[in-house]
Amino acid sequence: MLSEVLAMQPNAIPIDADLFSLGLHSFSAAKLVSRLCDKFKIPKFPIKVIYDSPTVIDLATVIDGHDGETTSSLLSYSEDFEKICKALPTSFPPRRQLKAKRTYFLTGATGFTGLFILRDLMLRREYDVAKVICLVRGSSVVACTQRLFASAAEYGIDTSSWIVEGSESNLEVLQGDLGLDHFGLDDSIWKRMTDEIDIFLANGALVNLALDYSSIRAPNVGGCLTAIRMCTTKHLKALTFVSSMGVYNTAVYKARSAAGLPILEDDDLEDARTGLTIGYLQSKWVSEKIIMWMANLGMPCNIVRPCHISGDSTTGAVSNDDYFWRYTLGFMEMGLFPNKNTALQWVTVNYTAAVCIAAAVAAATGSSQEFSEVVYNVVPSSSMSWTEYLQVLQYYGYDLKLVPIDTFCKHLSSNEVELSQDVLQFRDYYHADMSEDDPPPKCDGRNAQFLLTRHHPWERDIMPLQRSLDDETIGRCIAYMVAIGFMPPPSVYEPSRSDENKRKLPSICVAPRNGSTVPRRSVILR
Repeated sequence: MLSEVLAMQPNAIPIDADLFSLGLHSFSAAKLVSRLCDKFKIPKFPIKVIYDSPTVIDLATVIDGHDGETTSSLLSYSEDFEKICKALPTSFPPRRQLKAKRTYFLTGATGFTGLFILRDLMLRREYDVAKVICLVRGSSVVACTQRLFASAAEYGIDTSSWIVEGSESNLEVLQGDLGLDHFGLDDSIWKRMTDEIDIFLANGALVNLALDYSSIRAPNVGGCLTAIRMCTTKHLKALTFVSSMGVYNTAVYKARSAAGLPILEDDDLEDARTGLTIGYLQSKWVSEKIIMWMANLGMPCNIVRPCHISGDSTTGAVSNDDYFWRYTLGFMEMGLFPNKNTALQWVTVNYTAAVCIAAAVAAATGSSQEFSEVVYNVVPSSSMSWTEYLQVLQYYGYDLKLVPIDTFCKHLSSNEVELSQDVLQFRDYYHADMSEDDPPPKCDGRNAQFLLTRHHPWERDIMPLQRSLDDETIGRCIAYMVAIGFMPPPSVYEPSRSDENKRKLPSICVAPRNGSTVPRRSVILR
């Protein structure tokens, strides 16, 4: 088991050596915990145990006594949910008549997905948006506002129509923190929010795979509970919670996927009550169960559950913190491509943002309850195999050789190839992830599809929605990363040579990285 996770021979792993000195890291530690739980039927084994017991001997001792104090004293995420339910409100204030122009409260607005939700809300002002209020962490309101606009500039988002001051203001930035009581807002602002807002979009979370549930509970679960408190004070408001497809990351759901059985959107997540080993995913499970509980009591709330979120299909903008694009950068620098058997399931960020907004509107107007829709799985219209992805990269002129996974990992570990710092930071992740061939969950996404036909008014008029990343969209994303200097240009494409099996990367527009108010420049890639 350890040899697979570390990509080492069993006899090369000393039983008294610190596993982190042998290449274990937060990502592979999470995979190790998952396999230990499945193998030894351990219901409570938080990742913190690996950090506290980082040798084979220490882990064996913990496993032998897993019913004892070491694991039972740690906070169980499912038990925590049961305790939380006892303190949740059971009655709500009346709903006020929904205004034609609504005020949205958005968390996580400086993140990749949050910025595109904000972009689309501001585009939608002519329909039903009066104002968007964003909760942002920072040292002051000014610093938070600067952070929000700078983050938008990173992805070429036009902020010229965002007005934060005066009577025409359509955007308000609040200094706050998800993990604090009342989000850290003072009493006067909190009371104003409970009266002013109509719809709450809970997109923010602390994402850290190394933290256990207890360490990540305050911002993630506590933030969800504070959102519910805001939405059930003074008048009842709609709440949409943005989660993750990772809540299906248990042996039971993996077995379903392996058997070709789809996971329906009305699944109650009871098969993930145990088996989730990453604190972040445990916090998402608890928050989802809380939202389901509140929906059953009659609160207007729902859940958006995306799979892997990638680039914007219209501009090619992607987050260069996305591990998959860092993987791709590593492939390009090594000239090698691993022969994996799993499928790639990713959705565009603009499609995800549209589903989030449509779900919020559905909760506010009551249509989600009418159609028994509480969960919206955001899944691609089609998946892509790793081999097909290689063909796309070759199509755009990247000279990559398909090799077995073990060959790829050996080259990655050697010092023969000079790798950039962006790749070196993720090198350990390759070893754990390249050997993982678990199929992605087969999830039903009909609720989300049906939702957009009712609540996405500009689908044909302003920006056509594209769910999956096809050849053209991947090319646009790579062109964006080449333009900002994150990826090298194609190495073998020659514009003077006619080759139907090769083509140039698409032309794109990229906003300057130092501010979004400067006119955009066109970047033509040769």
